[in-house]
Amino acid sequence: MSYGFVVKASDDVPTELLEEFDIPTAPIIYRGTEDEPDVVKHFMGEIVETGIKISNLLKTNTAMLMTENQRLMHAAKTTYNLCKTGFSLGNYKVADHCHLS
Repeated sequence: MSYGFVVKASDDVPTELLEEFDIPTAPIIYRGTEDEPDVVKHFMGEIVETGIKISNLLKTNTAMLMTENQRLMHAAKTTYNLCKTGFSLGNYKVADHCHLS
């Protein structure tokens, strides 16, 4: 028995962060052996370990990089782009961002 999996990060996740958190960027392939016949147990261990690494990465905040033009456009907005709902104290303005910024 064997297994394989790949972690596919979105394009806006810096490669350096994947390396810093030891998140695999190449496919993980494992084939059971006579010494290690419990492939399912091995798979579960690898998936859980990789999930913990990804969770730790997602706790990282990176700076949101906006051009001057993007800052001006954001400051001028009075409603959300999609639903056109106005901003208020309870419905405050935020910039579109990824999970890291």
